[in-house]
Order: sequence, then structure tokens, then C-alpha cells
Amino acid sequence: MEFKQSKEDGSAEIIFSDAEIETLQKHKKLTFTPEGFKDFSTHLVGICAEFYLNFQQDVKNKGTFGQQVKTKK
Repeated sequence: MEFKQSKEDGSAEIIFSDAEIETLQKHKKLTFTPEGFKDFSTHLVGICAEFYLNFQQDVKNKGTFGQQVKTKK
């Protein structure tokens, strides 16, 4: 999977390969080995830190509450 963020407004996309889409369609989840999850989480933390820099100030100041995440269709 590839993470892409807009430098203009801070929005982002997660782009999946055909094989990842097939896995998601078949199993409805992604399963990581311990090593794979360590690598994924390490990359995700780095990506989150970089993404934060591209958010507009009003977005940076908003609190995060609950477990739901708003997405675009």
C-alpha cells in the first residue's frame, strides 16, 4: 500500500495494489506477521509526522474524539 498526501490541503489517499485489494476482498482484513507489523507501524509513525506538517493550521488545532474516521468517497 502507498500513502499519498496533498501538499495543498493535507488530504490523503491510501492506494492498494491489486494483490492487496484481492486479499481485502477475500478476507476483509490485512494480517501482519510481528515483523511486518513492526515495519508497518514504524513507517506509519514516520508518515503521520510528515503528514502533520502539511495540515492547515485550523486542522492542526482540531481535537480528535471517538473511533470513527471521516473519509471521502
